Amino acid sequence: MDVRALEFHGDRMWSWRWVKAALDFAAANGLNALVFHKNDLLDLLALPERYFSVDDVWRRWPVRYHNIDNNRQYIRSVARYAHDRGIRFFAEVKEISFHDSLLAQRPELWVNGGIDTATPFWWEFLEAKVSEVVEAVPEIDGIIVSPGTRESRVSISTTQTSTKPGLSAADWYEALIGAMYRPLARAGKVLAVRDFTYTQAEQSVVLDAVSRVSDQIVISLKNTPHDYYPTFPNNARIGHVGRNPQWIEFDTWGQFFGLGVFPAIVLDDMRERFAYARKQGAIGVMARTDWEVISDNQVLDTLNLPNLMGFTKLASGSDIDVSDVVGQFLGHSFATALGGGVEIGPFSLDGAPRTKAALARALNRSWEMMSKAVFVLRHVFHEDCMFPDTLKKAYMMLVEVHGIADWAPEMAGALDLTPEKLHEIFAEKDEAVALAREMSEEIAGATAAEQTAAAEELRETYDLQLWYAEGFRACARACFAAKWALTTPEDADRQKSARSEIDALEQYRLALVDRLSGTRYCHLVYWLLDTHRLESLHEDLERSLGAFQL
Repeated sequence: MDVRALEFHGDRMWSWRWVKAALDFAAANGLNALVFHKNDLLDLLALPERYFSVDDVWRRWPVRYHNIDNNRQYIRSVARYAHDRGIRFFAEVKEISFHDSLLAQRPELWVNGGIDTATPFWWEFLEAKVSEVVEAVPEIDGIIVSPGTRESRVSISTTQTSTKPGLSAADWYEALIGAMYRPLARAGKVLAVRDFTYTQAEQSVVLDAVSRVSDQIVISLKNTPHDYYPTFPNNARIGHVGRNPQWIEFDTWGQFFGLGVFPAIVLDDMRERFAYARKQGAIGVMARTDWEVISDNQVLDTLNLPNLMGFTKLASGSDIDVSDVVGQFLGHSFATALGGGVEIGPFSLDGAPRTKAALARALNRSWEMMSKAVFVLRHVFHEDCMFPDTLKKAYMMLVEVHGIADWAPEMAGALDLTPEKLHEIFAEKDEAVALAREMSEEIAGATAAEQTAAAEELRETYDLQLWYAEGFRACARACFAAKWALTTPEDADRQKSARSEIDALEQYRLALVDRLSGTRYCHLVYWLLDTHRLESLHEDLERSLGAFQL
């Protein structure tokens, strides 16, 4: 691949020691691009001066003024260090974004209780902002933008006020992309537009708008549609973007498969998707290493590091054997998220061959376990790896927010409940728990004679992973039993079965509360094993069935 990028999306992009470590890793492993992904990054680098005089800024926003100065110097230093190692630097953003101070300068942007999405001012503002960034931080090699996400401050994909009610999404995206492309093209910089959208229809509108602006704009596509779900099909737009060059994005960390705390090695899946992307003419790939919502965690700090190691080999054109990559990972010092990462708790298993072999087996089967635990028959059954907290939210994640059927029509109705479907769902969760238990017992047995911090971290990691799998089993059984019962409230047997599963969920929660009492793990453990969400789910299910008395 011509472009082989490593992406920061979390707060560590602002810590030079972590950025330097990542750049050194990238240079040593054949990567040639660094991406800083922060939704409002351009607003942290530009005022723009076209709308803010020095007097205005000093009088009202002096802290922001100096933050921008600091940010510019920091990004320039990062980019220069990268360039010295043959690595390009890209800013990745979600637009339209702006600092609150703009509303003070332009109060007419606020119309009828919302931001005016249609005013032509936005294209003027966006072009001025990009122009100022390119001038102030000339080392930036390009900008990657998501115009179709609901996560930007101004978006036509969300319900906002408009002074042009008839404005089409196609025209809006074309105007946005053009406003960014013009100053970047003048400066000889790259613009890449991401396909990050929630529906297939939205995706098509965004990508078609790119083609209308220029066939020189890169189209950056997630390897799976909508988001990083390894259970989903290939992104159908890969290879179908006209003449525009295309990059393909991957997640090595685990936003939807354990957050790096509970490992999931997805290299078998990644290898197949790389082959597909190459066949479809992709010229670039990008590896996500963290996530904006989670503080102080990255793949370099976790047992998922083999995902990034394998990515670098695939990106350079080599084939991989997953067991070999895992073996190479275990041949060096590494860390677990539970132990605080490589700065706090690095360790080696060179003197513990039995533990190393047990961990290798566990890592090689990790995706098999995770895919059965937090997905339901390929559907996303979690909220960013957390337990569901209401029945409505569980189904919203399954079929709306992260629904697969829009991208794989053959999956429509795949969760329609029957006795056979319930059995299939419950059996999948039993398989996940059995795998997690097998891993936990093997790690415990292999480390039984060791009293090291490393052995304790591994025992704790795999014991907690077993609790995690059991938790999703309890949630799935309770949610689907309740859903089944609610379809026929007059069926006493279904009501009784649902109440039994809801009681079992509460018993699991109480046991987990006891397991976590007095512990001081990294904060992500309590995100993944959140007993308050389980309490909320239990109460919601009780209310849902509360109208029916047996």
